[in-house]
Amino acid sequence: MAALAVLVIGCLPAPRAQAVANGDVYIEAGSLTFNPGIPLAGGSVRIQAKVCSMDYFNITEGFFVGTDQIGTRQTQVFGPESPCWFFALDHVFSEAGEYPVTVKITSTDPVDSDTSNNEETRTLTVDIDTDRDGIGNSVDPDDDNDGLTDSEEADIGTDPLKQDTDGDGIYDGWEYRHGLDPLSAADKSLDPDADGLVNNQEALQGTDPHSADTDRDGMPDGWEVRYDLSPLNGNDAVRDADQDGLSNLEEFQKGIDPRNSDTDGDGAADGADAYPLDNKETADTDGDGMGNNADTDDDNDGLPDTKEKELGTDPLKSDTDGDGINDAIEISLGLDPLDPSDAGIDSDYDGLSNLAEIQAGTDPTKSDTDDDGLPDRYEIDHGLNPLDSSDAALDTDGDGLSNLDEYAQGTDPNKADTDGDSVGDQEDDFPLDPLWQLDADNDGLPDAWELEHGLDLTRDDAEEDLDSDGLINKREFELGTDPAVADTDRDGAGDGFEVRYGYDPLDPADGVADHDGDGLTNAQEFQKNTDPTKRDTDGDGFHDGVDEFPLDASEHLDSDQDGMPDNFETKYGFLLSDPVDTFLDADGDGLLNVEEYEAGTDPTIRDTDSDNLTDREEIAGGTDPAKADTDGDGISDGRDTSPLDPKSGRPVEWWLYAGAVGVLFVALGGSLVYLRRTERLRRIDIGG
Repeated sequence: MAALAVLVIGCLPAPRAQAVANGDVYIEAGSLTFNPGIPLAGGSVRIQAKVCSMDYFNITEGFFVGTDQIGTRQTQVFGPESPCWFFALDHVFSEAGEYPVTVKITSTDPVDSDTSNNEETRTLTVDIDTDRDGIGNSVDPDDDNDGLTDSEEADIGTDPLKQDTDGDGIYDGWEYRHGLDPLSAADKSLDPDADGLVNNQEALQGTDPHSADTDRDGMPDGWEVRYDLSPLNGNDAVRDADQDGLSNLEEFQKGIDPRNSDTDGDGAADGADAYPLDNKETADTDGDGMGNNADTDDDNDGLPDTKEKELGTDPLKSDTDGDGINDAIEISLGLDPLDPSDAGIDSDYDGLSNLAEIQAGTDPTKSDTDDDGLPDRYEIDHGLNPLDSSDAALDTDGDGLSNLDEYAQGTDPNKADTDGDSVGDQEDDFPLDPLWQLDADNDGLPDAWELEHGLDLTRDDAEEDLDSDGLINKREFELGTDPAVADTDRDGAGDGFEVRYGYDPLDPADGVADHDGDGLTNAQEFQKNTDPTKRDTDGDGFHDGVDEFPLDASEHLDSDQDGMPDNFETKYGFLLSDPVDTFLDADGDGLLNVEEYEAGTDPTIRDTDSDNLTDREEIAGGTDPAKADTDGDGISDGRDTSPLDPKSGRPVEWWLYAGAVGVLFVALGGSLVYLRRTERLRRIDIGG
């Protein structure tokens, strides 16, 4: 025990020369007090008592523990002016326990006549504070502040006055709360969560020994501690401690140092280094796991880097021109790896661009990759597999037609009734037209349509041209024109003419249009048989609108408007100012002069081609009056029994002409053949 100080509290009057001994000196009952009431061992406690006297006295007082005085005795002068004084002492009790503390008046001057009230004793309880938390053990629920209450420690068997009962460096409470044994020091070096921190390290860091990643940031606690990161702060996963372009989490995942921006020391920051642990490699362009320095095909496009340099392609880009097609594939297909436009080309004409074929996995040089009869584009458009030939024979929509049959007739392999007319594609003769279903004669023309337009339901008349407009009946059906009317839209231009030149035979506006700007409407071009898309059909330098002979490159003018061009009349000695000569027959062969022009014969010679038949006779017989051997069989028309058939003609053996009746007699073996001027050869059997 040690006394700190003795304090006398009160007012000190001036001393007197004489004393009056008649008054009583006493310690006021109950005035002995302690502050704090229960001090802690090693802590200071103030002990004080109240001493009173109603007369003049010099009083000496002292404090005792048992019989041992603590502190020093103090003397004080009392008198009526200051009848009571507090004597106080600050004292430290080094050990806990129960202490009898006494305050005594040890002497007075003059002598006190009554000493019965000159002493008072009280017991002072001094508590211990094991964990130095300022709370004595007697009232502290956890005397050692190890995280377990004293009652829990009693149940567990640990020492409530020792924070680390087993001496393994880990508080008992932490061990118990984390499923470890606070009575066994062996578990301090265990690592149950395999995070690289043993249990006493986990306790030191405040991490969970049963969770490898306490803050759930993707980085193990041990790794974070090793690199001075916080295993209790999940936010440091996204931070970049070394400013190398990689987050701390990425550094962990790559196995590199988050505190060193260039882990392998090759001069490339880890964030830009594909091989941050290999100082011989920094890049892996194609991501194949082989660094560019060792890789012979850096972009993995199938072309060695050396070959790319020869070709001028980029060895670090698998698609140099950025058209979506790998350089090597372009080379193999004969495309240009430096020209992005060829990706849009359809090399095999199957309706898919080269790029689309590459993306679909089909062969861009083969319109039907799987050789099943279905073009790749058709299969893709209809949900079939262009790489599986077996689907051609399937009947996807269950209409009785295989997918190949559907393709052949243009129907949808996914719809049993393509045209939606309630007649299945197999039974429907016109599966693409909801208006028609039956075709009794199988000529491709619907029965109802044939009836409507006067065609025959019992025979194939699809290839005939009922209205002689240049369009067969089947084509008229396809176009929607009338097979019985040569000019369906009645614009003055025949249907066939309009179709031939790209006009709409159902649009009457086409007839009055002049698309070639030659001064003739399309209807007029039709009437003249000129080309409505060419200003100068015969190419003679005079556009059709002013050319009186737009189909004859040698003529363009008819001064007397007699139907014979000026050049023709001049050539054969006719008058350019006389329209009457068009009706004359200058050579007497039965053809008018104008007919000779139209036939291309000489109007001054009866037999232009000198084949012994007049021009008129040739026209009547169907031979060419300007060609001596029409059928080219080596026999001139005048001597050929069949001048229009190169395989069956024979030359005549003799002939006799009866001019009076205009008959030519020819002997052919046992037959007599005669020819009138206006008739073809006829045969009369004369026997033998």
